[in-house]
Amino acid sequence: THQYAPVAGNYDVTLIATSALNGCTDTTFQNIRIADQPVAQFSWSPLVVCVGNQVTFSNTSTGTGTDTISAHIWDFGDGFGSNDTNPVYAYADTGYYNVTLTVVSPTNCDSSLTLQLYVIPSPTASFTANAVCYGLSTLFNPLTTTPPGTTIDSIVWTFGDGNGFTG
Repeated sequence: THQYAPVAGNYDVTLIATSALNGCTDTTFQNIRIADQPVAQFSWSPLVVCVGNQVTFSNTSTGTGTDTISAHIWDFGDGFGSNDTNPVYAYADTGYYNVTLTVVSPTNCDSSLTLQLYVIPSPTASFTANAVCYGLSTLFNPLTTTPPGTTIDSIVWTFGDGNGFTG
């Protein structure tokens, strides 16, 4: 083993094998890269994550000098993951999730960061409507439920014919 100084660079390594019995030798050369380790960093938006809503993960990882990041490995903490640079994901259940981003360098000097994300319940929207004939009004009745401790701030309707209503 050999530990190089903390300076990224290419090094020519030589191995010489000598036989004590007959003095024969063999020499081999290999150029190796000693690299800086990238720094894994990320955030997500929105900061408040609701069940079923999309979360955008923003990769802000950095490589140093000529050492770049060759791959991103995301683990969303619920058995699913992604290899996208900036994945979009929706959680199917509430709870705490340990999200891990591993950034891979071409020299296998990988780096990981784990942050905890909390997913809260979402309101549930449903409605009933009466079937009527063309030209008559249709009554829509919202049947929304909210998680404990929350309220619904707005209701927006789109009727499928280009019209809508707020309230």
